[in-house]
Amino acid sequence: MPVYILSDRPNNRIKIGYTANVAKRLQTHRTSNPGLELIAVIEEGDRNAEKALHRLMGGHRCSGTTEWYRDSAIVRQVLGRVLSFRH
Repeated sequence: MPVYILSDRPNNRIKIGYTANVAKRLQTHRTSNPGLELIAVIEEGDRNAEKALHRLMGGHRCSGTTEWYRDSAIVRQVLGRVLSFRH
């Protein structure tokens, strides 16, 4: 099941999640936040890959959340490196 990464630019956040159906999950999230943008999908991802990304980004977590992180140059740089290594 894919791991997905969403951008919520107006609120300066990035979400890392896991789902069987990315399109349906994106549609659900856009119901409450139509400005969400899909940044990346790791098709060969799994729950462990999602958890690893959560641990990697732990220091940038938005308070009170488990899957939302502050959108910053550092977070995007780390995600870019992780995504480039999966090819």
